[in-house]
Amino acid sequence: MYKYFRCFLFFMACSLIPHLQAGDASTPMDRMRRNASHFLNQGGEVARMTMTQEDANGRVLRTNRLLAVTHSAETAYRTVIWVKDDGTLFFSEQSISETAPSNTSWMYIPPLPGVQNSGRLFRVNQNTLRQPFIGSDFDVLDLERLNIFDGETYEPDDEEGWIRAVSDRYGERRLRLDDEDNIVEIQYFHRGNLVKISRWEQFSSHRSERFVMERYRRGNLVRRTVIEAEYLQGVELPEAVFDRGRLQSIRGVMEELEKGFEP
Repeated sequence: MYKYFRCFLFFMACSLIPHLQAGDASTPMDRMRRNASHFLNQGGEVARMTMTQEDANGRVLRTNRLLAVTHSAETAYRTVIWVKDDGTLFFSEQSISETAPSNTSWMYIPPLPGVQNSGRLFRVNQNTLRQPFIGSDFDVLDLERLNIFDGETYEPDDEEGWIRAVSDRYGERRLRLDDEDNIVEIQYFHRGNLVKISRWEQFSSHRSERFVMERYRRGNLVRRTVIEAEYLQGVELPEAVFDRGRLQSIRGVMEELEKGFEP
């Protein structure tokens, strides 16, 4: 009943919505609008993921199983990411709108002795956004969809195919897009130094089957996180999955949604 795709995180085909179509497609901002249009107004989607953390030599340090549920309307996303192994939850509501852009996220961390905010749902602040998600190389901020209207500027880079981007929220970055305006690589900088590189690989209908995030220190790779995923698209999602007041008891809802995947 649900159309099955092998791949990762969040979201379906390229139906360009009117407010994202304006302008010259060769400009950096217009390319970013086209990228956003791949994922907006797509309804419900479920992604089943395996996240593997490795050291610089490829030795596996940790593996987690995740389920990501997203609903995208014409100018908004709602996303829940559930870590099956320990019950950690990430919940994000975003408005991708020129007139009212917004990003609001919450986290639930299971009770852990001595860990602040564990055992309760809390709103994510700017400091938490910069923290690693379940010890991975993805910061909490990386779990949100890129909000192209949230104060980020896009300029041509000296290297063809790349876009230079700067904002208070995301910092300094370089983004590389392919011919279909899929983001295939992001380089992250802090005070001019390269600190992370993310890569999107093996695209199917604008969804990547494999994501790689690498952390660097003084120009050297120190750790890598690899996500491999598969998707269900066009899923009718129960409203309960996005009920912030019930997030801690969402396990049963998520397990039902996961049944749509092939064994």
